[in-house]
Amino acid sequence: MRNHDQKARDMARSVLPSTARKHAREARAFIHGRDRVRLRAELHDLRSLDDPDDFEGDLTFPVQRHIKTMVGHRRSADKVGSLIAWAERLVHRDPQLDAASPEDREVHLRTLLPPGLIGEHALTHLWWVLSDRRSHWP
Repeated sequence: MRNHDQKARDMARSVLPSTARKHAREARAFIHGRDRVRLRAELHDLRSLDDPDDFEGDLTFPVQRHIKTMVGHRRSADKVGSLIAWAERLVHRDPQLDAASPEDREVHLRTLLPPGLIGEHALTHLWWVLSDRRSHWP
């Protein structure tokens, strides 16, 4: 951490290095490769037909569900402990913020975190801190 006024920026940036980056890349390549093989087989079947209108295969590229699952697994490996502890302390220190609604907490943390992708990513990890489910807090 460089300076105290950059604490929120440093906390948001600390989330980025996932521990599952290599596995995520391999899983993504496998998902895309599997669908390319399927699509290539469908195109081969289409080419072998006399009338292309007789083709009953699927030429779409439906990898979104598998990719979303892979992204979820990668994001679950993000290192978020220090960010969550910082946000919990921040919420507990301010009585008004502690009693505020989840939407008000989100607005407050959004103003502290850097704008852009890094801040939005950190904010998605902080959603359970913003909610009213605080039974596991010390």
